[in-house]
Amino acid sequence: MRILFVLLLAGCSGVIGDPLTRDDSDILDPGALPEDPAEAVPACTDEVCLGVSGTARLTRTQYRHSVRQLFGDVEVAIDRLPPDHEAGPFSGNEAVLTTAVDVDLYAEMARSVAGAVLEGPREFLPCEPSDALACATELVRTLTPLAYRRPITSEEEGAYVSLLTWILEEDNFDVALSTYVETLLQSPNFLYRVELATDEPVRLSAYEVATRLSHYLFREGPDADLIAAAEDGRLDTAEGVVTEARRMVEDPRSDRAIEEFHREWLGVGHLEDVARLDEALTNDVRNRMRRETEEYARAVFRDEDGTLSTLLTGRWSMLNNPMMAYYGVDRAGEGWRRVDMPERAGILTTGAVMTAHGSETFTQPVHRGLFVRNRLLCQDLPGAPPGAIDDANETAEELPDELSERERLVVITENGPCASCHSLMNSIGYGFEAFDPIGRFRMTDSTGAIVDINGSIEGQNEFETDANGSFVGAHELVAQLAGSDDVARCMSRQWFRFATQRHESPRDERAIEGVFEAFAASGFQLREAMVAVTGTDAFLYRAPRIEE
Repeated sequence: MRILFVLLLAGCSGVIGDPLTRDDSDILDPGALPEDPAEAVPACTDEVCLGVSGTARLTRTQYRHSVRQLFGDVEVAIDRLPPDHEAGPFSGNEAVLTTAVDVDLYAEMARSVAGAVLEGPREFLPCEPSDALACATELVRTLTPLAYRRPITSEEEGAYVSLLTWILEEDNFDVALSTYVETLLQSPNFLYRVELATDEPVRLSAYEVATRLSHYLFREGPDADLIAAAEDGRLDTAEGVVTEARRMVEDPRSDRAIEEFHREWLGVGHLEDVARLDEALTNDVRNRMRRETEEYARAVFRDEDGTLSTLLTGRWSMLNNPMMAYYGVDRAGEGWRRVDMPERAGILTTGAVMTAHGSETFTQPVHRGLFVRNRLLCQDLPGAPPGAIDDANETAEELPDELSERERLVVITENGPCASCHSLMNSIGYGFEAFDPIGRFRMTDSTGAIVDINGSIEGQNEFETDANGSFVGAHELVAQLAGSDDVARCMSRQWFRFATQRHESPRDERAIEGVFEAFAASGFQLREAMVAVTGTDAFLYRAPRIEE
């Protein structure tokens, strides 16, 4: 009976599930809905223009940081949560289906957190539980608004107090506290970024803007300063929101966003899944590689000049002693620190990036070139035609052993139906051939041939860029990318995706161009692209999907 009461309370403000994909056949005629629900929403007016969005569920990292914001430094094993969906290369659970399995996973996690809370110091409690009901009531009044990221209604407060009163009639404060934690963490008001839905674009409330800012920059709910900004009107204008975002970027908590953006943009978040033949790539090395990339990005933002050029062209990295040993660099000092590495060419040549986009075989120019097209130029290439991969494997088996890796790749991929796409990828990937499949500098390939690092960025029509041209090696390649407006526009687009947690639509192009203009005006300061998104229509308004 007690469990049923808890579940009823958890559902009183919504449902854990996706309203966009539930079966409404008993109340709606499916034929009455337009084929493209987005087209039914007037998301562009004279004043605003933005793509439609659905209700966003917390990502794994937002969940972890939000729980710790509420209850202190408790263990949150986020790999036991439902996997995140994607918005481009980024985690973004916008308008996703939450299954019955997902509900069970959130319930198990809530129980786990509640157990850790009972065993912890309980510094979040606003009172001594000598008067159990009075302390429980005070806890509801202070912690629930923080979890819901807004003031709670008298009905919401009353529901929680009634539950805890009932429990305390039979059990002690620990049981009441555990039940409260479990119920709170399963509420849709915590698990989702709940926003007012209307049938036309609407300016978000100050509390909703505060939530978007905090989830974006701190990866947790609004703190007291942000709530105060919402209450005193500082978030009522785009200028005020941007000013608050600048303050937040100076806060060390925004390192979470900086590190997560680069981890996901560069595709290094799943190095544990990368298969390589070299036993030197241990789990410890994979973890340190990922940390190296995050430390490099943070150093560019915090300790260097913070420009796109420095991010892409720095001939140094952030290493600790084990990583220096891995790369064969002289060791001195302790901890993670800046180390000159003349052979490196910015963040793209960190061990993690080269490994994530390498290969067990000789084909890493393909993967690394595709990575540049996708992540730095925002270009999507078509997939391989049916049977092409099997044909390539058969060709590879018939080639003589004396061919170098590059010669073999040319024969296999740059002839026949695959040549047009591979010319767009391979020619870029050749610039990274001085780095082996697990990110170490090399002069020769696996056949003993001296690596050929001559390449080019080329392409026509939709694949033509202002970075086009020939280069020799990674240093010249990244210099071309760093000086490209097309790359800067792509970076603006990537920050837009990361901030809004959704993939853009044509209606968002005005906002993305505004981010680029601010980025360019700043001399391509990365934090300006990071901040500029918060002043766009897409960040400050919401145009809901028609099903909502």
